[in-house]
Amino acid sequence: MTDQSYRRIFGAVFGAALGLTFSWMSQAINPLIMPGVTFHQPPWGMWGNIMGAALACGLMGLLVAWWNSSFGSIVVAALITGLGVELIGTFYGTYIPPEGIGPLILMIAILWLPMTGLLGALFFVLRRIMNKQVEQRRDRDSIFRRMLLPGLALIIAGGIGAIAIYPAEGQQRLREMDALLQAGLQAPDQASLPAALSAVADPFRQHATPRYTLEWIRGDALRSWRIAQPGGYQVWEFSIVAARFAGGWVLACLFVPRTTDPRCQFFERDPTIKYPPQP
Repeated sequence: MTDQSYRRIFGAVFGAALGLTFSWMSQAINPLIMPGVTFHQPPWGMWGNIMGAALACGLMGLLVAWWNSSFGSIVVAALITGLGVELIGTFYGTYIPPEGIGPLILMIAILWLPMTGLLGALFFVLRRIMNKQVEQRRDRDSIFRRMLLPGLALIIAGGIGAIAIYPAEGQQRLREMDALLQAGLQAPDQASLPAALSAVADPFRQHATPRYTLEWIRGDALRSWRIAQPGGYQVWEFSIVAARFAGGWVLACLFVPRTTDPRCQFFERDPTIKYPPQP
């Protein structure tokens, strides 16, 4: 096998392994520490996201390794990947009216260069590891020495993915929301519903099902939900747990510090997604 072929194969496998390690840690760490809770993990769920990330990173690794020129491979891979990241981040789950396409294209063009620069720095490190791997293979180094740098990179990728773990407050709110929903689903009649669900009793009994996903939300993301926040608190003290049911129905509960019952509101569709205007 030529050095070029080996570098390409290693690049694809190494990229896929990095994507698999990072995505598995970021997607699985919360389900592992909170078994029994089903998390909202768009766009394809936990396993779909893991497989998608492995495939995408494998393709990126192949691009980084493809050309003999390290500089050329890094630049092309960074440009293509940067554009893909900007397009997905801009258009995913968002309806763009025709009059907004022009400004969005301009915004993507402005942000494309910084994103390309960041990815270029990352791909420079990856290409160095690939080139070192080719050299060590040519010198017939031991498997241990050849796997040292890739193994370290995999450990770092897993550690970065583990940052996605929810803090203690998020874990507590998710468990409280899950317990609230279970109590509501088991209530034999409307009068037996928990007090927090009394304001949404009718839609809850009509649309709530045992199969739902949960998401913990805080910070600027609270604005999309437009649930009235009581005075006397700082914005960072509030958080929302959103439960998504079949048919697009969403129950969002605002948790207020030092109070017993959250403020809950039912939505016919996810308020964080921009839909086309209804005729």
